[in-house]
Amino acid sequence: MPSSLIIGSGPAAAAAVLALSEKPDEKITVFDPGTVLNAETQEVIARLSRLRVDDWDEEDVRRISQQPKPVQSDSLPEKRSYGSDFPFANKGQLDGVHSVSRVNPAVISSAYGGFSNVWGAQIMPFSAATFKGWPFGFSDMEEHYRTILGHIPFAGESDDLEEWFPLIGSPDALPPLAPRTQMVLANYDRHRERVRSTGITIGRARLAFAAPQCQPCSLCMTGCPRSLIFSASHSFDRFRRNGRIDYRSGLLAVRVEQEGDTAVVHARELSSGRIQRFTADRVFVGCGAIGTTRLMLGSLGSNQPVHLSESAQFVLPMISMKPTPDPRARREFTLNQFTMVIARDDEGLDVSQIHFYPFNQAYYD
Repeated sequence: MPSSLIIGSGPAAAAAVLALSEKPDEKITVFDPGTVLNAETQEVIARLSRLRVDDWDEEDVRRISQQPKPVQSDSLPEKRSYGSDFPFANKGQLDGVHSVSRVNPAVISSAYGGFSNVWGAQIMPFSAATFKGWPFGFSDMEEHYRTILGHIPFAGESDDLEEWFPLIGSPDALPPLAPRTQMVLANYDRHRERVRSTGITIGRARLAFAAPQCQPCSLCMTGCPRSLIFSASHSFDRFRRNGRIDYRSGLLAVRVEQEGDTAVVHARELSSGRIQRFTADRVFVGCGAIGTTRLMLGSLGSNQPVHLSESAQFVLPMISMKPTPDPRARREFTLNQFTMVIARDDEGLDVSQIHFYPFNQAYYD
């Protein structure tokens, strides 16, 4: 029986399992540190998920809706998931890794599901022009995009963004948009040609989000009580329920090597510090760009410093000359609602994306 070992439980690891699970005789083992929410908070979420929004207990809501917390004075605050910082907990995966300038120091997640526990759920394909320097093109990737979109919830709509980013699959419609979003989109439609002539395109968000089940409650950014925002943990929960994988938490990979035709992974047991040895025909490393690089350098015994850059992130308030209803009195879904694409060329290779969110309590800080 062929065997595969997957390190990590984020989106890349979930995609590897999804592909490998098509082979019925493949033995699949997955391990990671597996940090999760405490049981008490999970009980609160389960309780809220069974109730209508109007029937939620205020204290339960308060406990799971803490706003982002500052971790250093000159960077963006650190997001919370249901009031917890578990996606950022250091279980040894950050040893030897240092952030510089204004980057949040927790650049590798130890969580079950990785940073998909706290992402904004925005999901787009690469533009066709992106693949010009790759050994394959967009047409080769499209079937794989379709496979992933068939595995996760997907909401979005057909609009001008398709010029750069094709709308693949059959997404659900987004929930009702905030009044300010509706105003911006209407203005864009009225002045479309003039706006497009400046290299700016605007369209609705595309989200890994189970929109039809949404009862807007304004808690998207602190943790959906109904778990409608996709996390890779949802995929792994499914793989575990159907017995397709052998999942083991509490393990941190420290070295990958090869002995003959056998792949070997050494992992430290977090509870005891003991080193465990795993073997398989193949190993897939899904620890994120920085975590994977760290593991590879450690496996090679390299002391050579490696510097990785991160996409610039910033937050600015959106200001309009025209009023809309006070958003503090409204219940809305508060994920990204529309996207502005700024193109610096005619083919969609050098583009920037700006995501526009409705009001969130965290903006006050």
